[in-house]
Amino acid sequence: MADRTVPRELQTPRAKTRTAIIGGGQGCRAILELVSLGRLSALNLDVICVVDPDPNALGSVYARSLNIPTRRSIEEVLDFSGVELLIELTGRDEILTELYHLIPPGTKVIDHQFARVFWDLNGAFQKLREQLEEKTQLEAQRKEAVQRFEQFLSAAHDMIIMKDLDGRYLVINPVAAALFNREPAEWIGKTDLELFGDRLAGLFSGRDQEVLERQCHICHEETLTVEGKKYHLHTVRFPLFDYKGNLKGVGAISRDITEQKRLQRSLIQSEKLAAIGKLAAGIAHEINNPLSGVLTFIEDLLIDVDPNDPVRRDYEVIYREALRCRQIVRDLLDYTRLQQPVRQRTDVNSIVMRAHGLLSKQAAFRNIEFDLRLCPTPHEVNVDPGQMQQVILNLVMNASEAMDGKGTITISTGLAERDRGVFFEVADHGCGIPEDQIKKIFEPFFSTKGSRGNGLGLSVVQSIVEQHAGNVAVRSGVGTGTTFQVRLPGQESVS
Repeated sequence: MADRTVPRELQTPRAKTRTAIIGGGQGCRAILELVSLGRLSALNLDVICVVDPDPNALGSVYARSLNIPTRRSIEEVLDFSGVELLIELTGRDEILTELYHLIPPGTKVIDHQFARVFWDLNGAFQKLREQLEEKTQLEAQRKEAVQRFEQFLSAAHDMIIMKDLDGRYLVINPVAAALFNREPAEWIGKTDLELFGDRLAGLFSGRDQEVLERQCHICHEETLTVEGKKYHLHTVRFPLFDYKGNLKGVGAISRDITEQKRLQRSLIQSEKLAAIGKLAAGIAHEINNPLSGVLTFIEDLLIDVDPNDPVRRDYEVIYREALRCRQIVRDLLDYTRLQQPVRQRTDVNSIVMRAHGLLSKQAAFRNIEFDLRLCPTPHEVNVDPGQMQQVILNLVMNASEAMDGKGTITISTGLAERDRGVFFEVADHGCGIPEDQIKKIFEPFFSTKGSRGNGLGLSVVQSIVEQHAGNVAVRSGVGTGTTFQVRLPGQESVS
C-alpha cells in the first residue's frame, strides 16, 4: 500500500483562531505580549478585538499600539464576524453569564479561571527574560574585565606572570616573554624546566615554592644572564587564591632595574672622583714641594758624581722614581679638574696636525714613526681644540708604551657614512689588550701596564669625549695591536 502521508511542507497552514479578549487589564496585556512574541504559537490565536469600558486600561492601550481594535461593550464584539474564541478576564460571573447569552452557537469561551494560565506563563517568561538579560550582562561584564586585564598586561612596563600549583604558566605579558626573545603563547601550559636550563628553572621554582609555603609576598633582587646580557630585576612574588580562599598558584611582578643599577654605580663613581679631586688637591700641595726639593738635590748629585761611580745608578733610580711620582700627581689633577669644554668649529685634521707637531719633537718618540692618513676633505667638529688635542696625546702615549717606544703609530681621520659623524683613529702594532680586559680599560686606576701606568689616561679620554657627545670604540687583538676610534658629531662639510 502506498504511503499517503502528506509531507509537512505541502500541508495547508492551519487557520488562526479569531479571538476577542473581554477585559483590558493587566491579564489582557500579558496575553497580547505572549501572542506578539510568538510564545503562544501552539494556540494559533488571532486577536481581533479587546473589550473594556475604560479606554485607558493597560491592555486596551497596548492593543491599540499593536493596531488591534478596542471596544467598550460586549455587544460590540458581535460587530466582528467569525469570532471563534472569547477570553474572559474580568473575573465577574455576571459578565460571563452575559457572554453565554450573546455569543452565537459554536463560539468557545475561556473564563478568567483558566485564563490565569496565560498570566502565570507570561510571568514565567518575564522571569526567564530577566535571568537571560542578567546572564547576558554578566557575560558582557566578564568579557570587559578580561579585555581590561589583557590591555593592562600588554601596556604594563613591568614583567607579569602567573603560574598554577604545578608551576605551569597561566599568564605572561609581552614584556616578560620578550626578555627571553619569545612570544607569550610559547609559555602557556609549560613549566620552567621545559623552558629553561636546570639552573634558572631551579632558581624560579625554588622562589615559587617559598611563596607557596609561606603564603605571603616575598621580594627578591635577581640577576639573570640572557644570551650573554646581564639583567638586574626587582621581583615581587605573591600567592594566588580563588574566591573561596584556596591557594591556586603564584604570581610575580618584576621590574628591570639594570639601568638604575648602572646609574647608581655612576653616582658612586662620581662621588669617588669628587673625593679623589679633593685628595689630589691636597696631594699637589703636600707632595709637590718636597718632590721639587728631592729632584733639585738629585740633579745636583748627578752633576757632581763621577759617571763611573756605582752610586750614580742609585741616584738615577731616585731621580726617575721622583719624576714618576710627580707625573702621577699631575695626572690626578688633570683627571679631577676637567672643565666644561670651550667649543669652536675646528677641522679635525688641524687638531691632529697640532698634536703631531708636539709629539714629533719629544725625545720619547724618537723611535716612533707616525703614519698620518688624513681625510682629503676638511670636516669640522664643534669641540674644544685643547681638550681634543689632549685626547690624541693620551692615545698616542698609550700606543707608544704598548710598542715599548718603537714602531709605527697610524693616525687617521674620516667621515662616518652612517650618521655623518667625524672620527679619528690612533692605531698601534703593540701587545694588544686581552678581550676580558677591554671593558675595564676606561675605569679609573685600571691599567694593563703594571707599575708603568696609573690607569687615568683612558679615563680622561673617555670623560672628554663624552662631554663632547661622542664615543670611544676599541678594536684589539693580543699580539697584533690596538685601534682606538673617537667619533664626534660632525658639522657640515666645507670645501
